[in-house]
Amino acid sequence: MPSLPYFCYFIIQKALGGESFVLRVVYDLGIVFVKFGQLFSTREDLIGAQNAKALAVLRDSLPPIKFSTVSRVICAQFNLLSIEEAFSFLDPIPIATASIAQVHKAVLLNGCNVAVKVLKPSVRKNVKTDYQILLPVAKLLHLFPFFKRISLVDGLKDVFRRLDFESMLDIEASNLELMSSLAVQHKFGVTFPRVHWAYVARDVLVMDWIDGRPIDAVDLSLVEGYQRSEMAKSLLVLFLHQIYRFGFFHADPHYGNVLLTKEQKLALVDFGHVGILNDQERLYFVGIMYFFLKGDYKKMANIYYRAGYLDQDADVDRFAIFCQMIAMRHIKHRKSSKINGMGLMSDLLLATSSFGMRNSIRLASLQRTLVMLEGVLNFIDPDLDVWEVAKPIADQLVLEYFVFDVTSQPHSSLDILRNIKELMGYELSGIKTWILNFIDSINRQ
Repeated sequence: MPSLPYFCYFIIQKALGGESFVLRVVYDLGIVFVKFGQLFSTREDLIGAQNAKALAVLRDSLPPIKFSTVSRVICAQFNLLSIEEAFSFLDPIPIATASIAQVHKAVLLNGCNVAVKVLKPSVRKNVKTDYQILLPVAKLLHLFPFFKRISLVDGLKDVFRRLDFESMLDIEASNLELMSSLAVQHKFGVTFPRVHWAYVARDVLVMDWIDGRPIDAVDLSLVEGYQRSEMAKSLLVLFLHQIYRFGFFHADPHYGNVLLTKEQKLALVDFGHVGILNDQERLYFVGIMYFFLKGDYKKMANIYYRAGYLDQDADVDRFAIFCQMIAMRHIKHRKSSKINGMGLMSDLLLATSSFGMRNSIRLASLQRTLVMLEGVLNFIDPDLDVWEVAKPIADQLVLEYFVFDVTSQPHSSLDILRNIKELMGYELSGIKTWILNFIDSINRQ
């Protein structure tokens, strides 16, 4: 079932004739609509290759600001008389122009090749104006049960709160530094640019230049199949750990933010939009992923209920049956690489609406990220077996989190151990036998 944004896009395109007109309308409507367009530009499987290609313009080819404005912003941020005080070269033509900022290639006085990201001066004013226009509309729509259930007003406020953070490039630098350190520490095989902190300010961010191209601008047919497979696996493993282990993830992985370097490695850029999950949310999501992959929909439904995603009077058993029916339709008797995760997710959301599921802003952010990630992974390696990559990571995370419980509330160490036995009733690592024997010995006492 097509989403509302895509339906609107389709109608406007057919009625008014042409993709260029639609793109102009989307751009003029403001940053929020541009973000929607960026999301759907990664989903050729949903809107078709031609429409996705047209929307790709919204990722990094929007109208730039003048170079004189770029120079003025840089000088003002670092109290310079001229940009020559910081750079021996600054390309006047941006390599990428998005809705919030644009990026220029440059060389520092020490000879280091860098990328200079500069905020567009009108962004904060435009975001504030868009908010003042859209908030009353959202409040009016909130009178209808559907929009109230999905927390439209809270969702809109969260979008604009995120746009405020994205317009603070010094915060983006901190996001990049933390994410890069975690990736290097765990050797995920994905490259991150290094921040040059001497040239970081609220409206300017300078980082290492990554010699690469957006993944969709590369002819991947020239890349060996095993390399494509390894690249896709590395990216998926990185995101699974970012989301479920660290609770801190890159939340905007569209094609333009995933580069392929000359060394045939993937690199991530643009860290203005990150997702954050607290410890409890992370535990809930780990449990949901684990039991979904294991096919235990009753326990998965219990976690939905405990997390507050279902109404207190919801029929949890019936919800579990619904989840199982959906999974059977999308997963059973299909190759893992051919599973439409977006369709699966949409059906799950439609099912939960029947059980009074309340919208979680962070859950929505996570779902949006996974939708984009799925599109990129499918582009890199259409035969990637997502489930086979995810299962051992889910097992590993359950072992790490086993002292916490997400399906019931234990009140003693013995209760915790019993719940571990219930949680680990599947093929895990060799530690499983030791723990289960230990629990059985306690039960016999």
